Amino acid sequence: MRIRTITISKLGHDRRVIFSWQGLVVEQDEQQLLVHAHWERSEPLFLGYTVFEPGDLFVETYFTQRWFSIWEIRSQRNHRTKGWYCNICRPIELDGDQLRFEDMELDLFVFPDGRFVLLDEEDLLRADLSPADVEQARAGLREVTSWILTRQPPFDRIGPPRAIEPFWDLPPTPPPIP
Repeated sequence: MRIRTITISKLGHDRRVIFSWQGLVVEQDEQQLLVHAHWERSEPLFLGYTVFEPGDLFVETYFTQRWFSIWEIRSQRNHRTKGWYCNICRPIELDGDQLRFEDMELDLFVFPDGRFVLLDEEDLLRADLSPADVEQARAGLREVTSWILTRQPPFDRIGPPRAIEPFWDLPPTPPPIP
C-alpha cells in the first residue's frame, strides 16, 4: 500500500464540520485505517487530563464498522505515549481522500499506567440524538472499555486497567434550556 494524504473531518451529530485536519494513511484494510497526523495548532490545548502540544504525533485508528476510533498521542518532545483518546463516533465514511466521522459526544482517555476516565457523558445526555443512536454510542463505549480491560491492542502496553473519576476542575454545567 502506498502512503497517501487524506483530510479527516470531525462532524457534530448534526453533521456540521467541527474541524478538519490532514493525515497520512499508513495502513488500510476493509475494517480499519491507521493514520499519522500531527497536532498543527500553534498553541497547546490544555484539557485537564493531558495537553496536546504543537508537533505531537497522533496515531489514529479509524474503523469502518465500530462505533469508536482510537488515537494514540505521542509527545513531540520525547516521543513517549501521553495516552489514548477514544472517541465514540459512528463508523467512518471514506470517500476518496476524505474521511469523515460523526462524533457522538462521548469519549474516554486512557493513561499509559492503565487509568482511564470517561469524558463528556453529560454532552451525550444533552445531545439531540435518537434513542437508537444513544444505545449505539453506549455499545461503542462498552466495546472499547472491554478492549481496555482485557488489554487488547493497542492497550496491551498499559498498566493494570482501572476506571477513575475526573480529577481536574470541570467547567460549570450550563442551566437547562426551558
